[in-house]
Amino acid sequence: PGRRREGRAGRPGPATRRAAEACEDRRSDRECTPRRARRSERSSTLLAFLTATGLILGATYMLWLYRRVVFGRAEKEEVIAMTPLEGREMLIFAPLTVLVLWYGIFPGGLLDRMQPAIATILGHVADAADAMGTQ
Repeated sequence: PGRRREGRAGRPGPATRRAAEACEDRRSDRECTPRRARRSERSSTLLAFLTATGLILGATYMLWLYRRVVFGRAEKEEVIAMTPLEGREMLIFAPLTVLVLWYGIFPGGLLDRMQPAIATILGHVADAADAMGTQ
């Protein structure tokens, strides 16, 4: 399987003819897909290992950086001289914080309002692509 079987004089053999007929009838997508394309569908152990390693290293670095920023000691004089937030500043940041958390948890309200503008932009992009002759 996977090898092209040829008959006499380099003509396609019966297995190749059957695969070609199946492709014409659209009965079997697997038989119609070239072997090179099927190979790309297989999982790659090396790629999975590198992806997992990058994910773990990225998460480790993020946690290490978070610990340094949030729980570390202030070493620069400019940072030490900063005063904590006052009540007025907290009143300004509180609604913004609530809004950011709200849209992070329930993004539907924001996305629904953006939908008409996004559809318009995508329509312009599609028109430009058609005018250029690409898809």
